Amino acid sequence: MLVEQVLDRIDTGILLLDSAMRIVKCNQALKNLSDKAYEDICGKPVDKVFPRFAEARYQQILQDCLERGHVRFCSGMIHSAFVLPEDALRQYRCRQNLQVKRLEHSGQFYVLLQIIDISDHFERVFHLKHLIRDLGADYEQARTSGESMRKQAYYDHLTGVYNRAMFMIQLRHDMKQADRNQKLVSVLFLDIDAFKDVNDTHGHATGDLLLQQVAGRLKGCVRSSDTVARFGGDEFAIILTNIIQVENVREVAEKIRQALLVPYDFHGISLSVSASIGYSMYPTDSQDPQALIDLADRAMYRVKFGGKNNVACHCAP
Repeated sequence: MLVEQVLDRIDTGILLLDSAMRIVKCNQALKNLSDKAYEDICGKPVDKVFPRFAEARYQQILQDCLERGHVRFCSGMIHSAFVLPEDALRQYRCRQNLQVKRLEHSGQFYVLLQIIDISDHFERVFHLKHLIRDLGADYEQARTSGESMRKQAYYDHLTGVYNRAMFMIQLRHDMKQADRNQKLVSVLFLDIDAFKDVNDTHGHATGDLLLQQVAGRLKGCVRSSDTVARFGGDEFAIILTNIIQVENVREVAEKIRQALLVPYDFHGISLSVSASIGYSMYPTDSQDPQALIDLADRAMYRVKFGGKNNVACHCAP
């Protein structure tokens, strides 16, 4: 018959159930999906041939369709499959959409099941999800690697504060910002007094701990808009931004000097150290970043030669 030829040529699996939920008709696509012959399907209860329909929720769907004409759609992405093939591997990969409708013919109601195989689509989605996950992992790895490289390039590995390279970048930025805001910028340069004695007496491990705590205290003495950097050894540099009066810089420098005098405790070892601090001002002292650092460094050395543990501006006698 023409109708049967048409049904056998479509890709959608067709099951037609009578009022007793027996299979009265199926097409070739359905037989291909199930790996079952016509005589193994037709005339038998649908839940015996295809056990998935024995589950209570699907029994209810079929009854609601037959008695009330309810149309239902069940996605294979959620419900997996309804007509399982014999092959176990195909069963595992099988995904099918199910559409349930009621038909009427000669005063009799029937339930039409349309089963659409979406296994290939599901596989593509599955692989796409894994691809996205892998890409996400690659991105995270690249981001983490990039962060690690950035830290190596711009941060001091021992103390976690900026290094000299990042300090110079930040100083140029802050100088431009000061020009726009018509404010001052100050560069502080400090050196821990007699730091070599700490290393010689207590070892380099203790010296490293001391540098870490010094960096922490320096950050605690300045604002988040300011910059703390380690230039190497026991030398640190600080950028103070948005300065209104030069006197404010000396106040901060003195605050830092006093903070560093508080004794340090390392596993029972108590250490007291001091610092020599010099500073310069932008734009009054120089408009060159390196010159500002050099001027602050010279002022710091004047403190060193004058007895240490003090603060000086580069222009001070």
